[in-house]
Amino acid sequence: MKFYKEDILKVAFDEFMVNGYASPIISSLQEKLGMSRGALYRHYKNKDELFKVVVDTYFFHTLERITAKIDPTISVPELVRSLQKRQRLIAKLITTKGGSRFTFLNFNNLMIQAARYYPGFTIRYKKIQLHVDSQWRIALKNSIIAGEIRSNIDVNLMSRLFTKIYFMDTREDFPIRENGMPNTKSNIDGQDQFVLYLYGLMKL
Repeated sequence: MKFYKEDILKVAFDEFMVNGYASPIISSLQEKLGMSRGALYRHYKNKDELFKVVVDTYFFHTLERITAKIDPTISVPELVRSLQKRQRLIAKLITTKGGSRFTFLNFNNLMIQAARYYPGFTIRYKKIQLHVDSQWRIALKNSIIAGEIRSNIDVNLMSRLFTKIYFMDTREDFPIRENGMPNTKSNIDGQDQFVLYLYGLMKL
């Protein structure tokens, strides 16, 4: 049977999420895919390379699509809707074309491991957060200009707060469960509700 790099990557994504980096991933992939170690290494030279490609494909490329350049005239409610739409689209894409056992909890665990085993992960992640923070500053300023919210708010402080909300796990605050497990939809809903509540407090 012929295997492609994408086939290996999908199974590896599941394995890293559920069993962790320290588990015998290569042996597990051999068993699940029915391929030899040599065949596997023809596509990925070792576990480190495979892990990096998994994180790039399912985390950084995903996050960069969610936080891609947004209309500079956008307001806060419009930014919330835009981020929500992108998040749901990416979550659906990962679930249907990527990991079969994708949950927000497993995804978080993968990122915790990446901070330890992926060289430069924290620096690259911070750059994305700073980009999102700048988007919130633009949206807040546009909402002030439009007369939607008070002009005396601290834009820098609120943009940092909104950014933190969109990078945190809110499932416990807004529990929506699927098959008994916390899912990504509950986290997206929780993030939106936090932001829209704070936005409402700033209105004139």
